[in-house]
Amino acid sequence: MSRPVSDKISFGFARALDIVFVANPVGTSLGIFTGFVLKGMIAFFSPTLLAFKAVNFAALRTYHLCALGVVGFNIGPYFKRSKIDPRITSAIQFIEDEAEKNNLPEWQRKKMYENLLAKVLANVVLDENTAKEFRSFREMLDQVQSTSETDQ
Repeated sequence: MSRPVSDKISFGFARALDIVFVANPVGTSLGIFTGFVLKGMIAFFSPTLLAFKAVNFAALRTYHLCALGVVGFNIGPYFKRSKIDPRITSAIQFIEDEAEKNNLPEWQRKKMYENLLAKVLANVVLDENTAKEFRSFREMLDQVQSTSETDQ
């Protein structure tokens, strides 16, 4: 049984909102906050804004202003997002293709991913947060490697 259109639309909006919060949580939060601040400012300056007959500021709801703030804070990072280096994607595709052909054992595939990660990170200047994430990821890889070596 198919879901109603309203459920599909709600699901789409919820998914888009999840993506925006994951991709840029600070910008999204600031955008929502800015929407509430703008609503307060419009309410405060409403006597003055009534002079502008071309725009009905009273018709602007809080969710309109929050949406405007979220778009405003996320449009810059959207256009500044970086693309993944094609050499990295081709290396990952090679590893996956070989794994699908059963040419690579699991431990060797993990080792290739680890080597790829080390080479990529060697070319990147790490800030403090990224360095912490790398250390935790490295510890996880070491645990996986040690368990796979004991299995052999």
